[in-house]
Order: sequence, then structure tokens, then C-alpha cells
Amino acid sequence: MNTLNDSGYHRMRHGNTSMTVAPGWAQSLQTAQCRALCEQLFSKGEMLKQGVYKTIVRAQAQGRDLLVKRYASGGLARRLKYALGSTRARQEFQAAAHILAAGIPTPEPLLLAERRSFGWLPAESMVAIEFVPGCRELRDVFFDKEMCTPEERLQIAARFGELTARIFRAGIFQQDYSLNNFLIHTTDSGHELLFIDFERVSITHPLGIDQRLRLLAKLNRVGREVSDVERLRFIASFLEAGGAHTMPADTLSRKVQDLTIDQIARDIARGRITSLHTHGRYERISRDKASGLRRSDIAPEAIPAILRDAAGNDAVNVPCGSGHARLRVLNLPGEGAEKFWACLNALIIAGLDAELPHVLLTRAPQGFVLYENKALDRCRTALASDTPNTRFLRSRLPEAFAFVRQHMAQAHDRR
Repeated sequence: MNTLNDSGYHRMRHGNTSMTVAPGWAQSLQTAQCRALCEQLFSKGEMLKQGVYKTIVRAQAQGRDLLVKRYASGGLARRLKYALGSTRARQEFQAAAHILAAGIPTPEPLLLAERRSFGWLPAESMVAIEFVPGCRELRDVFFDKEMCTPEERLQIAARFGELTARIFRAGIFQQDYSLNNFLIHTTDSGHELLFIDFERVSITHPLGIDQRLRLLAKLNRVGREVSDVERLRFIASFLEAGGAHTMPADTLSRKVQDLTIDQIARDIARGRITSLHTHGRYERISRDKASGLRRSDIAPEAIPAILRDAAGNDAVNVPCGSGHARLRVLNLPGEGAEKFWACLNALIIAGLDAELPHVLLTRAPQGFVLYENKALDRCRTALASDTPNTRFLRSRLPEAFAFVRQHMAQAHDRR
């Protein structure tokens, strides 16, 4: 990867803060002005997301609309790790700069700032990139059927296939390659796709065919929301753009499908409970020693009451949006609830025509899954059907299929 200085970025230092500034800004900012800008972006902005180590805000500065990611360095061990290598903000900034230089459409990285204690130990860091208004995640194109026409989805699938080939040819390896790594920006001239997730990016020249297939398999974990026709259009465009050398389309499709099932089986083994089907629709639960997932329209304040009422009851009333929902309770002590959710989540992203429940809730030794009767019936119907897709899932993911079907049947029998 080229150094930031090789790409025209300008480095400044003031006190305990080091700064790397994009060429356009470096020409108009003096060091003192840049330090004041850093102070502003470290402390102000519209909160978008807050976690233990990362905070994301939207801010305005120097006439630009910015997306700012702030990283806390954490404890001493983590700070020593960053001192010996690069902070998360620097890794992300370098990846974004490389991607932009490679001609891949992406928001411009504008500012990197790192604060250190004792002159060398990382304390906090921040990266500011261009905020592009009016965008939606590429995931929404396929999960929100009202967003585009079927013809537009095919055009976007083809454009995404061509862009993916360009990304792979540029040696860009995104560990979690997925639809939610991209934004779609619709203009009068058409749809523009933007690469936005730089946190798990590494640059590998060249990107080998095994690496490409592995990333395509991860991308393919989308369920029924992406049709076979849309997948084939993606593959055709990907191959036309040189994404997999001379591999025939049918060979590539079979290899990706097999690797997708292998990846989903690994997801089950490690208990993965999130996917594109939870992204943007579910929130993490972490309160009152409980953990899990809740649908976004269920308030976190409802969790203590759910824990109290779910024990010993077959159904509970849960505040949901502006009203209430009557949810069935599946009692799975220990790690059973998380295993059930991970298995069902895996079957859905492998193509099962079902919905995820409203709530996954665990607090040792208790474990609950809560869902509507309609969702229960839909899932039971899908599991009992004799379609080619169901036979495929039963043969390729037999343990997950049997586990979910067994507990769905038990829940139905108690109704």
C-alpha cells in the first residue's frame, strides 16, 4: 500500500495530537486551524451510533458534511498493541485512501487525528470522511421491494458485479464482504454504488481465486431476498469484468454455492446470531445481566418485564411500536435459545421461507425466544414442505434443520 504522503496527504503535529489531512484541506488549513478542527470533531456532532470503543457522529466543518468515527484505545494492553502497530482509525483511513486511489467509488477520507499520552501511547483516534447525503444501503435495494422496480434491481445487480470485479482486481480484501458494505446513491444519471466499510480491509496483491470465492460466498448469505435471476446477472457481470479469469459461469455458481453452505455451517458452529436479516431491524440487548436481540420497535425498557413474564408462561404481551404484540414463548434454558436462533438465522440466509422471531433473550440459566403466531406458522409450514429448497436445506444443514423443526413442533403443540 502506498504511504499517505505518497498520495499527497499532509501530516501535521500539535502537542500530543498528530494529524493527517487530505490534499484539498491541507492547502487551506494552518496547523493551529487543523488542531481546532480536531478539537471540534473529537467532542461535537450529531450522535448516530455509540459503542464501547467506537462512536459515530455526523458533523459540519470547513463547509463540508462529515461522518466522524471516534475510537477509544481502551485498556493498557490494547493501547500497547496500537503503539506497536496502527490505531483502528489509521487502519481505516489508510484503507479508504488506497481504495479511493484505486479508482473505486468511495467517500473521500479527509482527516485522521491521533492523540497520544507520554508522546507515544495511543489514547484516542478519529477519522473523518465525506458524508454523502441521500444514500441508502445496497441491502435495501433487495430487502425493500418498494425501493426499486425488478428491472432496476437487475441493473444494480449487474453494476455491483462489475464493481466487485474491480475491487478484487485492485487487491482489496474486505473480511466481511456484504451488501451493507455499500451505499447506493441515485442521481438523474442513474445509480452510483459507494464502498463504505474500511474497518476490516487489507490490501493483497494479487487477490487469489480462493480469496475471491471465499468473499463471494460470504456475500451470498442473503436468503430469498435476492432472486436467482439477480444472482446470475451479478455473476455474468462479474465475469465479464474479469472477476474470475476464465472460469465458466456455471462452475463459478456451483463453487460459490458450496462455499456458502460451508460458511453458513461455520456460522452455526460459532453461534452467529446476526446477519443481513437482523441488520437495521434488531438491536443488541445488554442490561440487567441479560443479552440477546430485540426487534427495533421493542423498547429496551420492556426487557425486565419480558424476563419476569416469560418464565412459566406460554405467551406474553410486549409493547411493540405504538401498541402491543402477543408473543409466543419458547423456553430454551442454557445455550439452547442462542443455538435455536443461530440455526434458524442460518436456514433463512440459506433460503428458508421464514421470519426471525421478535426477541432472543438470555440470562443464565434462562433462555427465551419470542415470536408471533403468524411467524411460527410460516416457519413450520416451510420446514414441513417438500420443495426442492427444503430438501436441499435438509440434506446440507441437517442438524440445524432438525433442531429448529423439533422445537417449532413442540411450541406448536403447546398452543
